[in-house]
Parts: sequence; structure tokens; C-alpha cells
Amino acid sequence: MFFNDIPNHVLIEILSNLAPKDLSTTALLSKKLKMLSNSNALWREFLKEGKQDQQSCNPNSTQNKTTYIEKPEVRKVGYIHYDQAGRDYLNGLVDQELQNNQNLTHRQKKYLRLPLTKELIQTEQLTIKQVLSSNFGKHTIEAIKDYGMKSKDIQGLDEYQIEVMRKTKLTRKQVLSQNFSYCSAEAMIKAIKNGAKFEDIEGFDDAQIRGVHELKLTREQVQSPNFGFHTTNAIEYCGMKFEDIEGLNKDQIKAMRKKLEDVVPIQDARGITKFLYTI
Repeated sequence: MFFNDIPNHVLIEILSNLAPKDLSTTALLSKKLKMLSNSNALWREFLKEGKQDQQSCNPNSTQNKTTYIEKPEVRKVGYIHYDQAGRDYLNGLVDQELQNNQNLTHRQKKYLRLPLTKELIQTEQLTIKQVLSSNFGKHTIEAIKDYGMKSKDIQGLDEYQIEVMRKTKLTRKQVLSQNFSYCSAEAMIKAIKNGAKFEDIEGFDDAQIRGVHELKLTREQVQSPNFGFHTTNAIEYCGMKFEDIEGLNKDQIKAMRKKLEDVVPIQDARGITKFLYTI
């Protein structure tokens, strides 16, 4: 079968997978491809509802392509940036926001003016709304530009949530379920990379994650009163049993580690009496 023998509807189906810029390039290959690549049926997909040519089924009409080229403002989101007119239009929206929105904070103005931010907006990898959202910052820009993350997936996330999401492949919903610090983020990343399940350590701080993942304590044990690194260190480095130090604070555990002449009763955070003994 020769190229000219391929039915038009088959070629249209193939061409429908191309972006505007690629359709324009394809149109240069042959007269047949020029006719099909410029057709209303293809270009209407790039325009907002109500902005398409009413004769969109007419195979000889190229009105939708003309509208696309001449009016960037009626293009669908995702199809605006394929030519300089579209990028200029998006840049104009940034300038308009800076000029007309009196409620912008200094931080928001700073990031809207940033060349990298404008570049991402002009290529539709970011929207103005996302730049103005909470927690937007340098970490957001780096995640999109350097690591290829989608802006809709990381909108509103802080730097630690993005770091965990990037390194562990957790979902947006999962990283939003807790507030990370630098230490808890690193602990979460380490644990998941070493085979821990997210549901087993969800909502825990770094000491609790260490307790569950490295010391094989239960969720209930690491959620006991006063649990912290003084607890995990006592178990790991001093050979103490969790049952003996459950609920004790740092000073109480320190006292237990000393050689005492007498057995001394100590109450934990719940008022339960425990007994110090000579180690």
C-alpha cells in the first residue's frame, strides 16, 4: 500500500496525536498532509469550548487554525505556548497580575518577577495561580525544572514534602498526611528505601520511625508517652528493654542507667510506678 492509498480518516486519527507545532511541521511534507494537518477537525481540539468554527466538520475549512494562530487567548490550557504569540500572551498575564493585584505579598511579587518562574509560566509548566499558592518557593521551581515533577502534584507542598515525594514515589495525598521536618523527612526516605511500608510509619516523627523500622517496635509502643530518641538509644546502645522504660522521660532513663544502691520507685507519665534497679 502506498501513502496516498491510506484513507483520510486513518491519517486524521494519527495526526490527532500531534501538538500544534508538530501539525504545522507535518503540513510541509506533502499536499495531502497539508490539507489534513490544517483541517478544522484537528485544530478545534486546541480551542476553548464555544470558540471553534461552527463548520468544524467541513474538510476544506481551516478557520480553527486561523483562530488558533491569531487569538492565543481562546486556546485551551496546555496548547497556548507553542508559538511566540502564545508565550507573549502568557507573559502579558504575569505583568497584568503584577500591575493590577494590590493584594500580592512581597514574596509573591518576587517569584512572579523571577525569570525562571516566567519561563515555566510561558511554557505552561506553571500557572499564575500556582505561583501565588501557599508554600511556593525555590524548591517548587527546582522540582519542576530539574526533576520534571508536575506542578499540579506539588502545589502547596513545602520543601520537605516535595523531597519525600521525589525520593520515595509517595503520592501527594500521602505526603500531605503529615508535617515533615528535615529529620523526619530524612528518616521517612531512609525507611521506605529500606523496605518499610508507609502505612506502618505514617504520621510518625524521626524517633518513632526509627523505633518501628530499625528496632521493630509496634505502632502502639512508639506512641507511648515520652517516647523519643532517649528511648531508642537506651534500647539500642544500652540493651534496655522497652517494657522497663516505657513512658519514662530522658532524666528518668538516665537515672536508671546509673548504678544505684537501692531500688527506687519512679512514676512514669501515666502515673504507673516503675522500679529503678542496679544495672
